[in-house]
Amino acid sequence: MEKFIITCTLSHVRTGGGSLFLADENLNFLKQCKYDFPEGLQGAVLVGDYIYVLGGDSLSKPYNDKIYVIDKNTFEVLDLRDELGYGAHGLWHHDGLLYGVFSEQCQVLVFDVKDLKVLGKIVHKSNRGIYSHVNSIYVDDDLTAITVHNTNNEGYVYAVGDYTGNRFPIVRNLSQPHDFRLIDNGYIVCNSAKKELIVGCCPIENSYKIQCFSYTRGVTEDKEFFYVGCSNREGSIGVAKISKLEKRFVEEYILAREFEGIEVCSELYSIICIN
Repeated sequence: MEKFIITCTLSHVRTGGGSLFLADENLNFLKQCKYDFPEGLQGAVLVGDYIYVLGGDSLSKPYNDKIYVIDKNTFEVLDLRDELGYGAHGLWHHDGLLYGVFSEQCQVLVFDVKDLKVLGKIVHKSNRGIYSHVNSIYVDDDLTAITVHNTNNEGYVYAVGDYTGNRFPIVRNLSQPHDFRLIDNGYIVCNSAKKELIVGCCPIENSYKIQCFSYTRGVTEDKEFFYVGCSNREGSIGVAKISKLEKRFVEEYILAREFEGIEVCSELYSIICIN
């Protein structure tokens, strides 16, 4: 039976603390981590019996973001590594490595999942002197890709080489994109500022755009559905939602339901599906 791990922050400016929830297959909440997180919780990944969560506060002093290690079964915080970077924004796991996205530094730090030691970094170099904001990272055996946007609100997905920062655009014309990843027969990416989930193949003109309820970020899938986080950015504190999108064919995606509000959260960052 499926369950979902969800991370969120209290407000859209990433201040006021964060929350880690467990929900059932119908997205009804089962329990919440009781730890008093002082900062917002951004990316999260599940590795074996442990949840790794990247936490950061956009208004805190630099280099004080953290990775929390949390027991999957008890939801107890077992360990943390602090003074990592500034502008925590996303987390990914692949082949024994954690990839932590730090937007304000335009870089991704690479950690050994066993001891959280930093092994390397991927630095995003902005084009033409325009400041860039790194949002998320995707890594598999053949591809490392980051989503970015700049001060002109131009968003891209770039493929990058190992720790070099060299890149070339593979998906263009996005607006504050998050959570790019490859799926069967294509890819998905949250076109966040446009409140969309994009499903399809390059070029973007051949892709399908599904309109969601609000700012899209945080996505997972099972055999039948996509689950997309929809953050509330209308005020300093609001209620996030989850869009449940049915997968029937590559060409057709149907909006299934709107989730009732997540309490004490306006910004949703991660959704993890577990069995």
